[in-house]
Amino acid sequence: MSQSPSPYAQGAGAGGPPIGVLDALGMSWRLLTSDFWPLWTAALVAFVVFVGSGMVPFGSLIAMPPLAAGLVYVLMRRLDGHAISAGQVFEGFRVRFTESLVAMLPLMAAILIGVAVATVVSLIVLLPVLMAATSSPTPNFEPLLKAYGVLIGLSWAMHFPVSLVMLFLFFAPAALWGRHPKGWDAAKCSARLVWEHLWPMLGLWVIYAVVNIATTIAGLLLCCVGGLFLTPVVYVWFGGASVILYRSWTGQPLVQTVIEPQTAAM
Repeated sequence: MSQSPSPYAQGAGAGGPPIGVLDALGMSWRLLTSDFWPLWTAALVAFVVFVGSGMVPFGSLIAMPPLAAGLVYVLMRRLDGHAISAGQVFEGFRVRFTESLVAMLPLMAAILIGVAVATVVSLIVLLPVLMAATSSPTPNFEPLLKAYGVLIGLSWAMHFPVSLVMLFLFFAPAALWGRHPKGWDAAKCSARLVWEHLWPMLGLWVIYAVVNIATTIAGLLLCCVGGLFLTPVVYVWFGGASVILYRSWTGQPLVQTVIEPQTAAM
């Protein structure tokens, strides 16, 4: 368990001007550094469970929403200055499992559609070229390399609609523990907040993309160890920003009373 005063215990009431994206990222970073190892450990547990769930068909797709809700629960507790532990990540499964799945249904559908389209396109584009390249007595792999290039370009193009849906559901996990405990209400609240602050949120998404690419490169350079360390940092950093922005943009105090799972749906 880790418990220490919130770094925002003073001057965190409602009614002030809305917090900007860059300010929220700065505040979230200070939140992270105020209790680094407990927050990092909680995010690492979420990351490991998410990766491990991928060993089961559709496992990662189902595990992602409650894990996101659980990590946001931990971040909310830390923001409010209350005790946190890595095991609290599983509160998303225990208390908000069905609601989190409902809230993330658009994202899950976008991912499934993207995978289906990618599979069909791969069969249409790659399979004939592969058969033609290997059936000749003197195989010609140049068309195969070009086909791979086309598929890589298409895969990046298919990331855009998934990322767009993810953007509009950015606040859904926080809303589940706040004023919108029903899954679909949380999704609608998130979409409304993003739409009302579209340009700042697009800026946030660009920053996230750059940080994510940098984390991936660091992981490759350090034989995946760097990614294993940095990915939980990114989870906490942007997850904390989502809580801060959600509370600010919905007119709530930044620091609130402790969220208990039994009474979270108030």
